[in-house]
Amino acid sequence: MTVRADPPWRETLAAWAPGLAFSALLYLGIDAFERGMTTPYNLIVTGHMLTAAAVLLMVALWQGQRLVVDPRLGRAVLLLTGAAALSTAMAPVPAAALERLQVYAATLALGVGLYLVVRRRADEGLGAFLLGVPLVHALVLGSILLWLFWARGEGTSVVWNVPQHANLRHVSYHGYVAAALGTTLAVLRPRLRVTALLLAAVALFGILVLGSRAALLAWGVFAAAAVLGSRRRGLPLLLCGGVLVAAIAAAWVTNQRELMPVRGVIDRAASGVQSAVTLSEREKHWQAALKAVAERPLFGYGPEAFMKSGCCDPTRAQPHNAIVQFLLEFGVIGFAALAAAAALAVRAAVGSLDAARRRLGDSPAFLWLTATLAGFGAYAMIDGVLYHAIPLMLFAMLAALWCAAARASPPDAPDDAR
Repeated sequence: MTVRADPPWRETLAAWAPGLAFSALLYLGIDAFERGMTTPYNLIVTGHMLTAAAVLLMVALWQGQRLVVDPRLGRAVLLLTGAAALSTAMAPVPAAALERLQVYAATLALGVGLYLVVRRRADEGLGAFLLGVPLVHALVLGSILLWLFWARGEGTSVVWNVPQHANLRHVSYHGYVAAALGTTLAVLRPRLRVTALLLAAVALFGILVLGSRAALLAWGVFAAAAVLGSRRRGLPLLLCGGVLVAAIAAAWVTNQRELMPVRGVIDRAASGVQSAVTLSEREKHWQAALKAVAERPLFGYGPEAFMKSGCCDPTRAQPHNAIVQFLLEFGVIGFAALAAAAALAVRAAVGSLDAARRRLGDSPAFLWLTATLAGFGAYAMIDGVLYHAIPLMLFAMLAALWCAAARASPPDAPDDAR
């Protein structure tokens, strides 16, 4: 009996399908924003994520995929679930807490679904994510820059009226991921290097022009982690440096010609170092939130606590710090359960510390995805990337790809990427 192998194009399509579908999901999520809507935007994106997660889990089931959970991780998740349920029940506004809980649940479901589907072809399918996300961001950024160019002479308040976003700075939530994944694509896929570098430079240019210091810091952490972790640092350093120089040059020209009616990072740097790096306003939010945590330390105020507990600035939705956010929402017990679950999930993916170090040396994909998550973590310490739905969607994708890369056999890769 002769067994026919699938043609190469079919294998490629099967490997790239999850990444292409996720890119479409990302664009639909970004484009779903509309001012004055009656349904909260986060819930709309949550619906998209839950639908995608359901489809992915059905595909994984059809493929015969199974998720085996370590008993210790299972106990930590159960503890976290119980703590979250108590926090939600005791929340000042339980309905708002339940809505926020749906966003977190959808993020988890999407991440698990993506992991189950991509882990069989972790290396082959990675390119679709690395290319798709920066392409989506470039399309969105292009439309926003054109709108800003038009708005500069119209007297429009650009910060709060930018298309597809509640705030101009939110564009950089997906801008950072696009810049990091574009740079990663340039290293891992030499045939796409020119395209990847252009996409990464465009994303970083957007970060500079739109004035997101936090996103720029996150990309700096990503680049430093990737370069220092590489065995051969010459090419990664050259590529990261080239992207940064190109983005700064383009932003400087834009600033000099006053093409955009926004205060970018270069404007802030020209005003002095203190203007470029100050966090005094956010420190006030952190102090107010931590004071509230001290008054209700065990289970916190429930999801959406920063805005609904009355502890803090009512004009802000979140504290711009993930640790403060989760402490306020779930208290010390819930936060400890969350940290334990995350640590056990990481251990389940990579094994021991020595195994993780070997994996970083053997797999360039794992190294660069680790660097991307490191930058994302730094971003989460000074902004709301683990609060808003779009960056949570991107976090689910990054976590799924990272776990798949951790579990995959070391792929063949260019020597200069190792």
